Amino acid sequence: MKKWCVLLLSIMFLLAACGQKYDTEINEVTKLEKADRDNSKKVDRKNSNFYVYEGGNVIVMSYQSLAGGTSIRSHLYKKNETTDKYEEDRNINAKKYMKNNEPDYKEENLKE
Repeated sequence: MKKWCVLLLSIMFLLAACGQKYDTEINEVTKLEKADRDNSKKVDRKNSNFYVYEGGNVIVMSYQSLAGGTSIRSHLYKKNETTDKYEEDRNINAKKYMKNNEPDYKEENLKE
């Protein structure tokens, strides 16, 4: 019985530690998206999807472009190696990138 309790506590600790791994990066990208878009009131972490690639160097953020609409916008952000800040990379198609790469982390909050 004692072994099961230790195992259960270990698993819970591991899951809790992994769940918040990219919180800072996702929050930074969300702030950039809000500042860059004129529909900033609609852009929020709780109603967006995030896909993290390359150990946090690339983040794709997806959200509905209009409230109640069916159109989903995806924007790709890459970390600038010299400034260590995220910048939107408009030269890369976010949907193609997502199709061709496996994410390290997914956070899907968007109800489709």
